[in-house]
Amino acid sequence: MKKKLKVLVTGGAGFIGSNVCLRLLNKGYEVICIDNLSTGSKSNMTEFLFNPLFHFIVHDITSPISISGIDVIIHCALPDMRDPLHFLKTCAYGTFTVAGIARRNNARLVCLSSSDIYGDSCLPLEETNCLILNPSSMTFGVNFMETVLNNYSSLDVRILRMFDVYGPKMNKESYLYSFLEDLVNNKNIESPVSPFQIINACYIGDVVDAICSTMERASFKRNFPMNVGPIENITLENFLNTAKDMIGSKSEIKYTSLISDNDIIKPKHYSNITKIKENLKWSPKVSYTLGIKNTLDFIQKGPNRDYEFEKECI
Repeated sequence: MKKKLKVLVTGGAGFIGSNVCLRLLNKGYEVICIDNLSTGSKSNMTEFLFNPLFHFIVHDITSPISISGIDVIIHCALPDMRDPLHFLKTCAYGTFTVAGIARRNNARLVCLSSSDIYGDSCLPLEETNCLILNPSSMTFGVNFMETVLNNYSSLDVRILRMFDVYGPKMNKESYLYSFLEDLVNNKNIESPVSPFQIINACYIGDVVDAICSTMERASFKRNFPMNVGPIENITLENFLNTAKDMIGSKSEIKYTSLISDNDIIKPKHYSNITKIKENLKWSPKVSYTLGIKNTLDFIQKGPNRDYEFEKECI
């Protein structure tokens, strides 16, 4: 796309959304952000809140809103499950709101869904032919969201299914963030999570690459969701030891899980990213070492810093 686009980002004050806004602004796009700040935060937007190309609207996407002149919508407004009813309302009413804005503006719509659509099912998870086992409220919510969007036959809808994501601005409720923050502050850690738990997480910079590549692609198959996840795995013990050594933390790490060292604990979801690699030529580039370094750097220095992945993309 040669034209400088006007992009609406829902949930733009959240972890993924704020990093998407930053990338789009660095590319020179005009960005309108909608967020009700229930889980997002203005502190996530510190670097660009007063950028003349950025516009912020406090609004809950579950209620209708009229916005014109939009070329692309990136729908990141998918809150966590601390409030299950609001999560389901966002998946339902919020999806119709976003679809209506896209239809009235003839705008391209990139929707961030979740690997929870698969329930507790097959590993590794593929986009098709995957039996959904033990569906949760989140499973039903994102399934409904995708079904609604796929039935808007006139819309250019592009669905990305997010697996675990980590990096700067990640949710402070995340156990990984909590552990890293304790290491930075030299606090001892008592982990109920097994040291042999496999972490299957993708760095936020790679995730933003996938979102922008999907947004900027000229044509896209309908009903063609793609997984966005890592190709590299690491145990929690290796993850924390890498972080501890990196900053010379004096924290002591104690694991209270009774799991033996012969039991490798698999994550709920493993990502199969064959489809996005073949169709967008995308695959994660940031190693856990660099991803951990950038996340620690963010925790130590706060939000007013330049990200390594942003320096590379400008």
